[in-house]
Amino acid sequence: MMTIGKTRHPATTEPRGVLRAMIPGEISHQRQAPPPALACLVEHFWRVRWNFEGLPPKVVETLPHPNVHIVIEPGTSQVFGVHTGRWTRALEGRSTAFGIKFRPGAFRPLLRDAVSSLRDASLPIEAIFGSEAHELDAIADCRDDSKGDARAIELAAKFLLARVPSLDQSALLAGRMVDSVVDNREMHNAAALAKKFEMGLRAVQRLFHEYVGVGPKWVRALVGPYVTLPPMPMNSISVSLSP
Repeated sequence: MMTIGKTRHPATTEPRGVLRAMIPGEISHQRQAPPPALACLVEHFWRVRWNFEGLPPKVVETLPHPNVHIVIEPGTSQVFGVHTGRWTRALEGRSTAFGIKFRPGAFRPLLRDAVSSLRDASLPIEAIFGSEAHELDAIADCRDDSKGDARAIELAAKFLLARVPSLDQSALLAGRMVDSVVDNREMHNAAALAKKFEMGLRAVQRLFHEYVGVGPKWVRALVGPYVTLPPMPMNSISVSLSP
């Protein structure tokens, strides 16, 4: 089983060039930064490719992140909420997945419900965007190379910019608070977070329930394993399929 943790290096703004052909048994992962107009909403776009043609399925495992993802694959598109445990999947054949990793707090305006309602769960993308969701099907048809990646990001960005309302102050605050937990190893509990942001403890807990999907202690638990992981180069062979 292969495991990958969180990568916090700045995502690139341009594709890294023509992708070489994948050999059997290989998995690759690329990330791209969003355009400036989506920086408050999207943490990054990602693409995972795998080639297990002629080989047994490969079980991969990801560590959880305090983020909502949209994942688009040939024939299926889903929204994944925050998972509070490790997430596993068996990859087989040869295929690809394109993902949109949302900033903490930023998916609340789209969901129109508490993000905790999506914890450890997923929804078909039509549940969020209705019949207009079919416009994202074109992403799965993009070429399997860097030009295709650029086109997929262009399509995703255009779709989101036309539909996502402006983030309210609570959504932005939730994102800043999660960043504070992730970046500060001394931020051990919700009380410390409440003190830093001059809020009551219950107000912090309500904010995380509504906008993040898990409580502050869960965010601390989710990001805890990452602080001991070494940095990962952007072009590393890795796995990060959804949650």
